[in-house]
Amino acid sequence: PQVGESIRNEKTISLRKRTLVFSEGAPLGGVWEIVEGSVIVFKTLADGRRQITEVARAGGWLGSPDRKSYNCSAETLTKCRLHLHRPSDLSASPILQSRHSEHLLRRVDALQDHALLLGRKSAIERIASFLLALPSLGSPYERVPLGVEANAFAIALGQRDIGDYLGLKVETVSRNLATLKRRMIIATGKRGQFRLLDLDALRTIAFAGLGPHRVL
Repeated sequence: PQVGESIRNEKTISLRKRTLVFSEGAPLGGVWEIVEGSVIVFKTLADGRRQITEVARAGGWLGSPDRKSYNCSAETLTKCRLHLHRPSDLSASPILQSRHSEHLLRRVDALQDHALLLGRKSAIERIASFLLALPSLGSPYERVPLGVEANAFAIALGQRDIGDYLGLKVETVSRNLATLKRRMIIATGKRGQFRLLDLDALRTIAFAGLGPHRVL
């Protein structure tokens, strides 16, 4: 589904999951602030390949008031509530400007980390780094019968989404997750549930891979 023009006239909107908020190149309607839920931000090549550049959560902002159009696409990952700030709203409010500027500074740091991940890390290192970032990407979930106590999170990203975020084929994501499960470093449940069983091992992999047993 895609947001219609009539809905865009509202300041605060509620959207179902997997709804397109805006597409790359669309005229800028304003800057969206995420009140509730998660949104993926991505760019798409002509052949349909997609690169997710951000998983934005409540408190995040989408778009820049200095542009005439959106330079990426955004789609809700979960049910969301978004608030639209028109460029005139931002220019008239130093508080909104400060909040948006703080968000942009955080995004610069995050994009630098993501560039390092995509440009220099192997597949298993990318996946380990992604799993270590689950506290900022997902939500804690209650104990499920996986047999051990561990840090546990649920995410709305499927394996194809994870691949698009990490620059990997879905088969590569599946194979490397299976390796981590087999080594008892993680466990998985239903509906995107992950348990991090061995944080030290994940940290080692994230920065040094699996040594001679690395899965590419």
